[in-house]
Amino acid sequence: MALLKSGDNRVSTNRDGAGLSSAHSLFEAMDSNRFENHITVKVDATGAVHTLRTPTEAYQFLLGSWNAKRSEKYRAALQACSDASLGGKTTMAARRAVLAVAREAGILYDEKA
Repeated sequence: MALLKSGDNRVSTNRDGAGLSSAHSLFEAMDSNRFENHITVKVDATGAVHTLRTPTEAYQFLLGSWNAKRSEKYRAALQACSDASLGGKTTMAARRAVLAVAREAGILYDEKA
């Protein structure tokens, strides 16, 4: 499965025939697949936290705000979030992968997740 690419500007159409960029429609589809329970992670040493509610938010966090080691679990979580948007994996699988990498990095805020 391919990872999402921010420069992907191909155009598709929605049910009404209106044009949508493939990146826009892909992220829109991911937002409709919310995690059953959100994931809260610590983002810095000050204790600031970030809540991840969808594979989109998790994917964007992993790409843009990840400060820990980019391990195999990191790559698996990134791929799982991407795959969830394409229907290749479930939202639950993406959530489990994000939980695993957050635990590995010691940034999971609420261990009840």
